[in-house]
Amino acid sequence: MDIDEKTKLKYINVPPGVVALIIFLWLILPYVALRFSEVALISLINSFYVLLMTAFAILIAIMRMKWQKKEMLIAVILFLVVMYGLVNGGVVGWSFYDIAKATYEETIHIFIFFLILLSRITTSDLQRALIRPLLLFAFLDAVYTVYQYFFIKDYTDLWFYEPLTRMGFELKEWSYERSGTIRATGFFTSPLEHSYIVSITCMYFALKSIKANWRYVFPLLFYLMIGYATNVRTFYIGFGVVFIFWLSYRLIGARRPFVQLMVIPFLAIVATYLMIYSNADRLDLSSLGRLAQLNEIISLLFLYPEGLGFGAAGFSKLYSFDSAYGPWLISLGVIGGSLLIYCYYWLSKRLMYSIPLVVQRNDLIILLTLICFSVYLVYASQFQYVMNTPARWYYVIAAAVVINTLRVRRIKEACMDYKYD
Repeated sequence: MDIDEKTKLKYINVPPGVVALIIFLWLILPYVALRFSEVALISLINSFYVLLMTAFAILIAIMRMKWQKKEMLIAVILFLVVMYGLVNGGVVGWSFYDIAKATYEETIHIFIFFLILLSRITTSDLQRALIRPLLLFAFLDAVYTVYQYFFIKDYTDLWFYEPLTRMGFELKEWSYERSGTIRATGFFTSPLEHSYIVSITCMYFALKSIKANWRYVFPLLFYLMIGYATNVRTFYIGFGVVFIFWLSYRLIGARRPFVQLMVIPFLAIVATYLMIYSNADRLDLSSLGRLAQLNEIISLLFLYPEGLGFGAAGFSKLYSFDSAYGPWLISLGVIGGSLLIYCYYWLSKRLMYSIPLVVQRNDLIILLTLICFSVYLVYASQFQYVMNTPARWYYVIAAAVVINTLRVRRIKEACMDYKYD
């Protein structure tokens, strides 16, 4: 009897090139659809592609999933939270379209993660297939960012200005210009959104230079310059938070995951608000707006601790915040929002617990990149609301594949030990 029969594991033999193409299209199609929004066929292709990939993940999960006790508990929590948000949104009276759109934006990332995690998609080729499209997309984005930095002098000339204004969105000058300079957005529609893909690329090359070869410092410096062009302050502060996390990890390992993954970023969030408050007379509208939004979130939570359901908060909704946590808490209430945040923590903790299973150096670099990026997300998500950014999609998909690969390697090694005992 071979190992697969003993472990009851199912393999999905998808060529790495096909996976790379799927992920690359996932990264770029939403922005192509926006740029050519007047062409109905392109928008239809984008919507169909997202729905097709979601359906594919659901189908694979149904066919392959093997539930474990801890995964079952988290999946049940997530299901109950989503159902609560849906029902509560309907009770409050939001439109069906707003409820469906908000549910998709705020929870699909975790659902995709669980579906892939439970499907047991494996093989190390998938890891390379995930890294390559990210680096290709990041490079093309960086080249276009250099072009923007030197040749675009007014925010009305940015590629997305016309399609977004045609759709009824009002773009604020202070969101796209600072000190007379255009804030680089690259292929994205916001410098905040842009900073996500730049940050994960920087972390990857930083860890490559530490764990593999110092020559990777040169691409790291290049992408740090791209991050500088975005003029996003949380980009730098987030890296400071990740550095503190890295020091704690080097000193104590993964023995205090809650402190390392949640407490450190949370204290950094508090420190940032204290800094903004103490320098309120010298800061710009963007910084001061964060204080006003925090005050509104707290006030709404006191008025509606049970939440207002999906459809109440988010981009272009009644309550809009430059924060991912704001819409979660306003939509799901204190309890539901906290449980959703806990789901993210659980996923990141699983990554940390997978470190001792790593055998190959490249696997370790990918895994550490994802862990550092999750710490960055915990901090930056308080000051940025970009739930659909491709960096988030990439993170949950790559994390699921890495965890599955490590799990399968551990089981196979255990079976080999049993075979030769």
